[in-house]
Amino acid sequence: MEVIATKREADKLLSSDKRPFYLFPEFRDHPIVMQDYLPKIWTDRGFKSGIEDDAQRGEFYTFQIGIYSPSNDLKNVKVDFTNLKSSKGEIIDKGSVSSFNTSGVSLNGEGFSKKLDISANKVQALWFGVDLDQETKAGTYKGYFYIHPEGLPADTIELTLNVSNQIIENHGDDAPENMTRLRWLN
Repeated sequence: MEVIATKREADKLLSSDKRPFYLFPEFRDHPIVMQDYLPKIWTDRGFKSGIEDDAQRGEFYTFQIGIYSPSNDLKNVKVDFTNLKSSKGEIIDKGSVSSFNTSGVSLNGEGFSKKLDISANKVQALWFGVDLDQETKAGTYKGYFYIHPEGLPADTIELTLNVSNQIIENHGDDAPENMTRLRWLN
């Protein structure tokens, strides 16, 4: 994630699908840290419309979406998401989803929202968490994440979670590399 794409590689990717901004879903074990350059891994694999990963019952599952615009300042970026649904009709309620860049819970236990602006030519990681309680049924769940900068059309990323029947202890906090402790921010 910290190998920079060349200007030529980035230009080739962006010219293949002209948009006002781009979304790059990314796994939690590849933190987006560079703000001034696109990672080479993105230019090598091209655009993806979603992310699929495995999770366990009781886990606080995290992932990220990189957002980038080569020419537009992105103002007042809003984030919304759907319930995650299985083919058997089971639901992980969207109330179990956290968007750490745009909302949270204060030290006083009160909910708040944050205005998110992103300058042109800057990469911003949008971190999300899905709190899977231990009662979540095993199965494959799908949901959608909508990213909507003010004055521009929204774009969508699909999340597919393959929830195993195994229960993980402590929300998965015993493996800090999985970023499960992000929930402590709330």
